[in-house]
Amino acid sequence: MRLRFTLDERAVTSCPVDIQNSFLSALASLKTAPAPAADEHDLVALLQLHHPAQVTDLRRVPKAQQVEACLTAMRDGQRLIVGGQLPPDRDNHRRGQADLLIRATAPTGSAQAAPVSGQTDSRRVEASVGESGDPPQGQDLLDQGDGPTRQFVYYPVLLRHHDVFAGDVPGDQPQLQGRLVQPYLAQATPASGQFLVEANRDELLILAHLWHLIFAAGFAGEKPMGGIVGTHHQRHQRDWALAWVDLSAPLMKVHTAHRPDRQHFVSAINRYRHEFRFRVDTAIRAAEHDQNPELALRAKPVRIPACESCPWWVVCGPQLSDDLSVTITQSHLDTREVLALRGMGISSTADLAAAEVDQLLGDYLPQVSHRVGTEERLRSAFHRSQLKVQGVALERLRPGQIELPATDVEIDLDLEMDAAGAVYLWGMLLTDHRLARPPQYQSFSAFAPIDGNTEQTLARGAVDWLEGYVATLPEGVSWSVWHYSDSETRAIQRIAKARGHPPSAAMNWLLSRLGDHIVDLLPFVQRNFFGVDGLGLKAVATAGPGYVWRDQSLSGTGSQSVFVESYQGESWDQRQQARQRILDYNEDDVRATAGIRTWLRSLR
Repeated sequence: MRLRFTLDERAVTSCPVDIQNSFLSALASLKTAPAPAADEHDLVALLQLHHPAQVTDLRRVPKAQQVEACLTAMRDGQRLIVGGQLPPDRDNHRRGQADLLIRATAPTGSAQAAPVSGQTDSRRVEASVGESGDPPQGQDLLDQGDGPTRQFVYYPVLLRHHDVFAGDVPGDQPQLQGRLVQPYLAQATPASGQFLVEANRDELLILAHLWHLIFAAGFAGEKPMGGIVGTHHQRHQRDWALAWVDLSAPLMKVHTAHRPDRQHFVSAINRYRHEFRFRVDTAIRAAEHDQNPELALRAKPVRIPACESCPWWVVCGPQLSDDLSVTITQSHLDTREVLALRGMGISSTADLAAAEVDQLLGDYLPQVSHRVGTEERLRSAFHRSQLKVQGVALERLRPGQIELPATDVEIDLDLEMDAAGAVYLWGMLLTDHRLARPPQYQSFSAFAPIDGNTEQTLARGAVDWLEGYVATLPEGVSWSVWHYSDSETRAIQRIAKARGHPPSAAMNWLLSRLGDHIVDLLPFVQRNFFGVDGLGLKAVATAGPGYVWRDQSLSGTGSQSVFVESYQGESWDQRQQARQRILDYNEDDVRATAGIRTWLRSLR
């Protein structure tokens, strides 16, 4: 019996394992809500401002009525349809909602295409559909006829908040460009910048999915076209633009091991059909696996950055405990590289550590020609896997004492930043080697949304305190400020150069001492160690001096959500707990920095 299901427009860009897990009955209780759609409200508002009489907004139509409302709007020839839920194509497992549907039309005063009856066109299109149910690729048609049986043509358009064009010079593939004030394809002009194919790769596949749905509903022209509203980053400005893309044009670069040149270009339509078919087959096999567990599932997890926030990680993680995509955390292998090694019988750290790398390369390199430096990355992964098998986290690169500057007073500095990179906490650990007292932690923080004024005020307070403390030191007492990596100095320089905020005298004092009294500890570590899991602060402090953070679950990125909770938490207690977590985490960072320095000085 044919399995009846549909996948929406996001499926083609989603992880196949996500789809597979959704179709396994044993995991049904773990199913999650789909990811929220892009926030297009401001772009719709601009569209409504420019075309108040032409926008049909279907976003608030009750769910049960959305498909019929979209069909009615398309049959009536509404020009700009927002949030249209297209009729599902159940035979081909498709469903989807378009951010915007734009009717094919010419601007006022332009010639229209010759009328073609809807009935005649319907027969012609139906006869041209292949056995797969996929439509042909041919010439475009405009509005078809003016009588009661007329059929309109629509194009799918996505509303995004990233660049679709860059620069002032068109790319190798000519594209058409429109604007929200003139959104129709007939009004488009040659693009003045280069269309960013790779940055909009997912969008092209989604457009292909929506175009297939429009075709199945009988409202598509023969040439697959779609649009993306985004930004155009030009030399002196950044403005909204509408990129019109021929989905049948060979724009997308793909890599194939058996081709002499290892790469070629395909259309979004063709790439979409390949990706979507794999996901459909994956869903079908998952459902069949429920009935016959001996059937192997099609998709096996590979850890990628998105796994950190994926609710399915509780399912995938245990399957990958010793997989290379998990264990090789630095210079990591991407999905294609991991799959190539798996195909050669190498999936774990132990497998790679025992392999003969020189013998692997002949079969491996042709399969991973999509990236540069593949051989170096594999050799690095091999070296890391050998150290892991040996239980070595930090490999000493050269023997002997490590010479570090030493001063009477040492201050360790660590800055915490929000998701936008604004500094909301300055933490400092004061160690006075002249005195017997333990190091003292000092912090300056603002647990509130950070704007430019708040960041400047906070920086001024922290730097004023630091300069004031140094000024109290007796003549001849040496001092230094230590930090780990250049993120602190880059933040300090950015704050000092912020437009509209002239640096204070104390900030100028601090800037004048960068590289002299203010020292980055990381380069000393880099010259002397190879880190299996990198040379980040936590990796080195844990493997070297054995420092343990009080909150093992927090990281630099993870603390950003805790920071938001520190001022948006539902209760006072929740906000206070979040603030204390961040302060403890920051204090652990500066104590770990001091611990690494002490440990380095002890090595011989």
